Amino acid sequence: MNTARLPAALIAIAATLLPAGAASADEPARTYKRDFSNGDLRMRAYDGQDLSETNFENSDLFLAGFRNSTLTRSNFQGCNLKSSSFDGADLTECDLRFTNLEQASIQGALLAKANLAGLDVKNCSFLNSRLPGANLAKARGFTDLRNANLSGADVRGADFTRLSAGASGVVFNGALYDQHTRWPSGFDPAAAGAKYVETPAEVVKPAAGVAPAPASPAPGGLPMPAVDPAAEFAKLDGNADGVLSGKEAKPFPGFDANQDGDITKDEFVAARAKQPAP
Repeated sequence: MNTARLPAALIAIAATLLPAGAASADEPARTYKRDFSNGDLRMRAYDGQDLSETNFENSDLFLAGFRNSTLTRSNFQGCNLKSSSFDGADLTECDLRFTNLEQASIQGALLAKANLAGLDVKNCSFLNSRLPGANLAKARGFTDLRNANLSGADVRGADFTRLSAGASGVVFNGALYDQHTRWPSGFDPAAAGAKYVETPAEVVKPAAGVAPAPASPAPGGLPMPAVDPAAEFAKLDGNADGVLSGKEAKPFPGFDANQDGDITKDEFVAARAKQPAP
């Protein structure tokens, strides 16, 4: 058994939910010029080759080389790309969902409109890469985006908290973020040119004939809104630094459990949970 491959269960789920070649249920399945799917392609060298519109789905590409290769519109769903190199490659419109990118190198590459949604990039380096219009929604694990260009990328729900020094020179101009996007401490996405969009919270409709529960008072005498406390906290945390402080915290007396001047998400949710019965 090849332990380097992704778990079969994950691949099976991915295939069920998102068929290969289809970015969403609303888009037609892609056709490819070459089919390298389900292959054992470990340590293969494809440097400098034109492999545009190639289907690599579920293949093991551990330590493979794609330096300066053309891979536009190729499909890598479910691939093991651990320690592989895509330095200088053209990955325009590639589908990289459900891949293992641990310790991969994607430096100086072009990923225009590439799909990395929901991906844990696991210390993959994107140094000097260009990702205009890329889908990074709910992606996480970023540690190196130095001088990367994410103009117009979708970073809603993405987690950049591990970047710290790895955020030097990164461009977020026109990138879309929401109340669930997480940023490095002290980073101001609005000042960086990113655009805030509100992601609506899921509303659970009451069963027929059942009236919704009324709002009730919370600690400090504040009314308990009929929304998810975590979502409420994210909306109130205007600078996305993970705490409510200063003017943000002033409307919530009694929420700062440890009295350190900042209200954390856990403190906020706990305070809302302690609301008295209506």
